This record gives sequence, C-alpha cells and structure tokens, in this order.
Amino acid sequence: MSPNPSLNPAVLALPFEPASPDLVVGRVVRMEGDRFVVAAGAAPVHARRAVGCLLVPEVGDRVLLAVRPEPWVLTVLERGGEGRARLEVDGDATLHTRGGGLRLAADTDVEVRAPGRVEVATREATVVAEHGRGHFGELGVVARVCDHVVERLTQRASRVYRFVRELEQLRAGRVDLRAEQTAQLSAEVTTVSARQVVKVDGEQVHIG
Repeated sequence: MSPNPSLNPAVLALPFEPASPDLVVGRVVRMEGDRFVVAAGAAPVHARRAVGCLLVPEVGDRVLLAVRPEPWVLTVLERGGEGRARLEVDGDATLHTRGGGLRLAADTDVEVRAPGRVEVATREATVVAEHGRGHFGELGVVARVCDHVVERLTQRASRVYRFVRELEQLRAGRVDLRAEQTAQLSAEVTTVSARQVVKVDGEQVHIG
C-alpha cells in the first residue's frame, strides 16, 4: 500500500509498510530522549507518547502505535516486566469524579509525595490506623474544639508554655508534681484544702 502523497514524506518516514494504514502493534526496545524506539516491523520506529497514554511505556512493553500522520504510542497493551507502573501527565492535572466518589486502594502501601505543599480540604476527615507517627519541623493546630481520649499520654519537651484565658481544670485520682529546682504558685487568692491532712515539709518554712 503506497502512502498518501499529500502527506509530508519526512513525517511518514516509516521503514515498513504496515498491515493497517493507521495502527500497528510493537514492542518498546529503548528510549531516545522523548521518543520511544518501538520494534514494529523490519526496522524500529521512533514514536512519541500520546497525551491520552497515561501509563508510561517501559522497555519490553507491548504498545499500540498510530503511524499516520506521524508515529504515536497510543496505549500500553501488555507490560513486559515487573517494574513499577507509572502514570504521568505534563503540567497541572485534576482527577475528578462527577456525581460519585473516589477511592484509592492498594494491597500494600499508599504514599503521597510532593516537594512543595500538600493540602487536604474537606467537610469531615477520619483517619483510622493501628499505629501512627508524625514527624514535623514545625506544627500548628487551630481548632474550635479538641477532644483527646487516650489510655496513656506521654509528652516530652524542653519548654512548655500554656496560656489559658478563662478556666483550666484538672481532675485525677492522684497528682504528682515535681520540680528539680523551683516550683512557684502565684495568684491573687490561693486556696489549699484537704479532707484529712495538709502537710508542709521543708528545712525552712516561711509564712507571711
């Protein structure tokens, strides 16, 4: 079959005559810049990846080629190896489901990586995990109401500053406050009461 002479022969420089005038199947043999070298006949074809081909072809993959008016890799038909599959687009992108939800699921791990900012905006968020860890250089939390329900809470810090505008209340079965150097309690009115015994012990006790 002869190529259409109205088409640019430089663009149509194919080393073989395909069985179909438009589509052929080949296998990726190597990469040369942004071109995929595909074995699809007597000689390899240099083709670019089409915008709709989100799965990036790898060496050994079986791909579908569009050969007119110029070679393009349309899609990956079969993976040639066990390497990690990569979906890729150029520029900004949005994944949107119209009229439905979106679920990301994996049999092993899910990772979200970005060198810049990661933002999650939603009306309600729920995180359920058996174990959790967080590592931050700086962390700020602003909330109208914050409730913690834990069996054990351990905090370690070099300095702790707490500023309460109105009321701070602590209720516990036992309270043990210890300071290695100085402990100071200052207020306009201070009340210390006990049902049975109030004990003040020290080498010196100054009152007044």
